Amino acid sequence: MATPKKMEKSYRMSSLSDCFGNLPNESVPINTDKLTRKVVCIEYPGIIKNVSRAMETLGGLEEINKRYVDSNQRLELRWRPADPYCKSSYGDSSNTNNLLFRFKRRKRKKLDGSYDYEHKVEILGIVKVTFRFQGMVDFQYLPMISHSTGENEAKTFSSIFDKLVVKSPEDVKDWLKVDVPLFLPPIIFSRMDTPMEYLYRSEMQHRSGFVNPQDQRPSHLIGTARQRRSRHTIFVNFEDKTIPSESMSGAEATLRAKVKNPNLEQKLRELFDQKPIWSRNGICGAIECRRDTLKYVLPLVAYYFITGPWRSLWVKFGYDPRKDPAAKKYQIVDFRVRQRGGNAGFDIKAKRSTFSYKLPTVITKQTGQVATINRSGLLPGKDQRETTTRTKEEAESTYKFRAHILPPFRQMFYQICDIVDDDVQSLLNQNNGQETVCDEKDGWCMKDMNDKCREIMYHKLNTYSPVGENTGKKVPKSKETCETDIHFPCQFGRQ
Repeated sequence: MATPKKMEKSYRMSSLSDCFGNLPNESVPINTDKLTRKVVCIEYPGIIKNVSRAMETLGGLEEINKRYVDSNQRLELRWRPADPYCKSSYGDSSNTNNLLFRFKRRKRKKLDGSYDYEHKVEILGIVKVTFRFQGMVDFQYLPMISHSTGENEAKTFSSIFDKLVVKSPEDVKDWLKVDVPLFLPPIIFSRMDTPMEYLYRSEMQHRSGFVNPQDQRPSHLIGTARQRRSRHTIFVNFEDKTIPSESMSGAEATLRAKVKNPNLEQKLRELFDQKPIWSRNGICGAIECRRDTLKYVLPLVAYYFITGPWRSLWVKFGYDPRKDPAAKKYQIVDFRVRQRGGNAGFDIKAKRSTFSYKLPTVITKQTGQVATINRSGLLPGKDQRETTTRTKEEAESTYKFRAHILPPFRQMFYQICDIVDDDVQSLLNQNNGQETVCDEKDGWCMKDMNDKCREIMYHKLNTYSPVGENTGKKVPKSKETCETDIHFPCQFGRQ
């Protein structure tokens, strides 16, 4: 695009009467020499009397430049830059097509005593980016304490900022020995940063028997006001004295109506007859059913352990593993693939993405979705042939541990009986016949059983590390790895 030439255009500036009073009914020339200049606009949420102090609250030109380069970063405004307890306000950038004008009016006195006005308009640049502070800025928690001299007199406040903040490194020792008032600012001021229209409505009418959770909660705690949905699941802690022998009353009539497969409950009972304690992933792999269907059938067959060595497992009604030493093989082991060293090459997905957590200084802009065509089913490619030949061991990797198959996720929960390793099983049987007390941490096993199992599993998994394949370097295999190939399991659902 060609550079615009220097020119002057005449516009009727009727809108300037608000700023400069009554303007003459004539055209005003506009200087467009700086029309190609680009500027950034910051709509400061306050009246600026000192420009340098206003720039200091924004972090200076260097900080503004960083936020301008990265459009996903929000511009932070600290009303008191030297106060670490100051709650910041954040401005969001938006693309604009505005013009920045400079208006001047000169007054000249004539010989007859009247005044003559000369108006000048100049364009300083085009505003392409504007930072707007649309959030509420009046949420502040000052480091002050109140003083009351009498009942009828007003309270006075004094600042304790000097007692809370160290001014110089030399004063640290003396500062640690001095008692200071308790000052705990709130972690969050409001759930919403921008004001919104609130639609008032009448109190919700509940059916008979409704119990408000707020009535059973201490006054200083904030929680949901909705009553917890009943899944007819019986939860048991390790400290509970008794265990349930049957499902809740009314659970069978309610849950069986939601199950479309009548044979699923019978298959589930047969599984618990074979093994009294199961994980949800183990059940899905054994009878090949969907996870959302099990939530209606499992409460009819088993109860759920919340704490202890059998936490997050389903136990058959009437069976108490705390009284049976043989139940130690069903205990849970929390195994996590370590991130340091050569394990960075493990092709294992995390259960939860770190992108779900958003900082207040970052804004997530929505992007349009790009349509893609899945051509895996059009031609019998290599991926499809590998899927059809997937082994049973790979399908069981969601709940069974085998050293030559990588876990689907970096954190897995295995039952000891599902860890296919001779060293772990021999470690389990070391205290056979010597079980006296069932501990909440180690259960019926020997002390620090989980830590020892994790070390063995990590060592075995590290032996079959696929780092050489990912980095292009050839890793020599040991005698154990020469006989067995490394398989990469498919990504199943969440653990």
